[in-house]
This record gives sequence, C-alpha cells and structure tokens, in this order.
Amino acid sequence: KDAYNAMFRNEYFRSNPAKDAFTMQKIYDSQITKYSTEEIETTNGNYTKYIYVVEYRILKNNGTFRNDIGDGSRAQYITITNKSGEYLIDSIGYIRY
Repeated sequence: KDAYNAMFRNEYFRSNPAKDAFTMQKIYDSQITKYSTEEIETTNGNYTKYIYVVEYRILKNNGTFRNDIGDGSRAQYITITNKSGEYLIDSIGYIRY
C-alpha cells in the first residue's frame, strides 16, 4: 500500500483517502490509452498534464483493491502531472452512466 500511495500527489489525499492494505490481484485484459497532453503555464512555473484512460479486469476480484467492478471493467481517467518536477497522479476519475 505504501508504494501505491507514493504514486499520488499529496493534494490528492485532501479529497481521497489513502489506500489501505489490499491483497494481490490478478489483472488481465488491461489497456492503457493516452487521452490527452496539455502544457500548462502558471505564475509558479510550467508543467505538463497527461490524461490516460486505463481499463482492466480483475480475476476473482475480492474487492480489496477495487470494489466497483466485480468481474467486469470500468474505465478510469488518470491525470498525471510533473508540477513538482516529479510525475505523480493528481486525480482518478470515472465516467458516470
């Protein structure tokens, strides 16, 4: 869990809980697609924002990592930036049907 949580920017945890321990999961049918890239200019410096669409299935999902997909799949939109010079996850979003 510590290695997983270390991939996120500290600001992420202001509105999302840190991940508790979870059992190893068997991921299959995974697909990662670059959705967009954007150069952001701010008064504090410039950075790059990447959005990726990530989809996968979990074999015999026990819900300790994700309890929202069962045996199926649900796309995640993962936003990654290098605001601090280090590439970290800013947010994870989902399409609502």
